[in-house]
Amino acid sequence: MISYRMMDKTCLVTTCLHKGPIPLAQCQDPESVAAYIETVAAIPQGSVARVLRDVCERYGACGVAAVEDDVVVGKISSLQVSYLEDHPAWQRGESDDQL
Repeated sequence: MISYRMMDKTCLVTTCLHKGPIPLAQCQDPESVAAYIETVAAIPQGSVARVLRDVCERYGACGVAAVEDDVVVGKISSLQVSYLEDHPAWQRGESDDQL
């Protein structure tokens, strides 16, 4: 049965699920595996996790994860517009794929 949990600081899904489900343990230690964007855009490993932790610190959560047994089978992430407006890269006008 699929259950849903908020993506807070204790459960961050930092990567896409295009290659299938990921272990829930990976979400509890998100810096242990590079997020997809970190591998294709030369972003330092752990950067996505740090941004999502910051969002959680400010707003309590950054999305919802769908969990079945001990794997994440789906997710939806969100960032508040005010967070993006404060983000230095956004202010420089960089494209979304560089954030």
